[in-house]
Amino acid sequence: MRHYRFPLFFVLGVLATFVAVAQDKSLLHPTVASTTVIQDLPISAGATTVLIFPVAICENCIDRGHPDLSTSVVPGVSNVLRVKAASNQMPATNLTVFTIDGMIYSFSVRYNPTPASYLFDFSAKPSGGQARFEGGRMNAADIASCALVTAATAPRRSGPVSRKVGDVYMRLHNILLKDGVMFLSFGIRNGSPVDYDLDITRFYVRDRKRVKRTSMMETKIEPLHLLSSPSTRVSAKGQATIVIAVPKFTIAEGKMFCAEVFEQGGDRVLQLRLKGRHLLQVSTF
Repeated sequence: MRHYRFPLFFVLGVLATFVAVAQDKSLLHPTVASTTVIQDLPISAGATTVLIFPVAICENCIDRGHPDLSTSVVPGVSNVLRVKAASNQMPATNLTVFTIDGMIYSFSVRYNPTPASYLFDFSAKPSGGQARFEGGRMNAADIASCALVTAATAPRRSGPVSRKVGDVYMRLHNILLKDGVMFLSFGIRNGSPVDYDLDITRFYVRDRKRVKRTSMMETKIEPLHLLSSPSTRVSAKGQATIVIAVPKFTIAEGKMFCAEVFEQGGDRVLQLRLKGRHLLQVSTF
């Protein structure tokens, strides 16, 4: 049997390498390298900015560089993140988001009272298994995130107002349009000392005037998405916002769009009527 002699320095080198590997488990179990995406992110204190990621955000994997930078994952939509400045004095800072596919999204955040966009979409083109609506419209997650942006958008100076019932009334705030989907936001103000709990909502188109001896025709409109912010309860002396997402539509001169809100356990029914010209006063995302 032949014996081999190895130099002493070679043996010591092998032993040192083995010890180093044994101490560093990451060498024994290498991890997949993550890809980093870096982008400037202007945000404001008056409105919420929404970030859409291709996959879910890792739990407890959002790093904020400053306490005045507020973030929250949308409940039930784990790939959508809401970002807002807690103060208009927020200094320039950073935000890092880790997603379950190993991606790292790093943002250079700065305060801007009027950012050019409140929606940043980093999601790739949807796969064949992702549900999408007819006509190439957005998927459910896209619509939910756009509804949040609509709710956070400052209302127009003036808009149609419902009749006040029990010191509660409803006003049209905004109409936004994106990819064939129309987002209508309504503000409800409760000036009474009694909470107003939302129960049922109805949306439909009908004739503005009833012709004698004919019935009133109504066309019901089913929302693709309905959002009530901050909740379905409008506190006494408080206010709330309702956002509906519907396929874009217009109405003829002799018709009107009606939005009705019913009170749970009460009779304060609100009805807001919009004419065709109101539905044409839209803004885009």
